[in-house]
Amino acid sequence: MAAAIALPAFVRARTEADEAVAASNMRQIIQDCTEYSVSHQSRVPQSAAQILKMDNNPALWIYPRSATHPLAKSLANSLTLASLNHRLKSHSDFNYVGDGVDETKMPAPSAFILIYNHAASAAAMRAVGFADGHVEWLPGPAFDRKVTQNNRVRNRLNLPLIHLRKAAAQ
Repeated sequence: MAAAIALPAFVRARTEADEAVAASNMRQIIQDCTEYSVSHQSRVPQSAAQILKMDNNPALWIYPRSATHPLAKSLANSLTLASLNHRLKSHSDFNYVGDGVDETKMPAPSAFILIYNHAASAAAMRAVGFADGHVEWLPGPAFDRKVTQNNRVRNRLNLPLIHLRKAAAQ
């Protein structure tokens, strides 16, 4: 009986801890983007691989408790930026969409998406990291609205649009 009462609380606490780690990882990735832009004429990195080459920490790109994640093992063998970027795109739990944008041309960094996590379903909560460094957890419909708003700005800046891909269940 006590286990039946304690188990939901334990699961909820574990989920909240995972979300806190994921948000912290995103903030670190965004900080890396800011550091990169300082020495690259205010441009954020073109790809996730450029960020990973800077901080060399594949764990930042993996959602906490991802079961036997192939990313860390596969990155060890990625010698070129192109192969590293391919592996990040195919195995990362987060999707980086900075695309080398000039920070001085962003109309509102607090609304410009740089990174988000993949969701198992359209209704799932998503962590979204913005250019100003803050991270929000958004339900599916709110996330879709933010992406639509971002794509309007991206279109004006001649940047690739954000196309969503779903990840396997967490």
